[in-house]
Amino acid sequence: MAFMNVQKLAQKYESARNKLKSAAEKGDRAIHLGLTTVATGGMAYALGYANERYGENGEFKLAGKVPADFTAAAAFHLVALGMGKYADVGHALGNGAIAEYLSRQGRVRGAASKAAHATTGAVGAQFYGPWNPAAMGHAPSLGHAPSMGWSASGVGSHVPAGGWGPGY
Repeated sequence: MAFMNVQKLAQKYESARNKLKSAAEKGDRAIHLGLTTVATGGMAYALGYANERYGENGEFKLAGKVPADFTAAAAFHLVALGMGKYADVGHALGNGAIAEYLSRQGRVRGAASKAAHATTGAVGAQFYGPWNPAAMGHAPSLGHAPSMGWSASGVGSHVPAGGWGPGY
């Protein structure tokens, strides 16, 4: 009988130990996720600040030639290859740097597109770019959806109002 109690006690001990180990692993994963999120966001913030504070026209360049954010992205991803179990943090820093680089590129291209289409006066010109429905003769009206042959009730042809011509 005493043997059974020792056996039950050993099982309960193992069960409790496994539960604690599982909780610790879940906690480690949560901490790791938080750390990589902070690393990515922090890197994007730091490089965004550097671009605006120290750069010309919102772009900070190393030696006046190489974009600092793109260089940081490449460097952190390369360094992360040798970081072992902490490689995810290095890649998170690299991801933050490339996020800032691509965000800056998007802002530059978006501003240029907006400026290029600002004089057209067409509805949606800055969104559609060269595929602007108004510029292609498919201006929105109350009778149908933009560039589609639908009636106001939603019933109608699936073919665009001008057909499948060269603009499509």
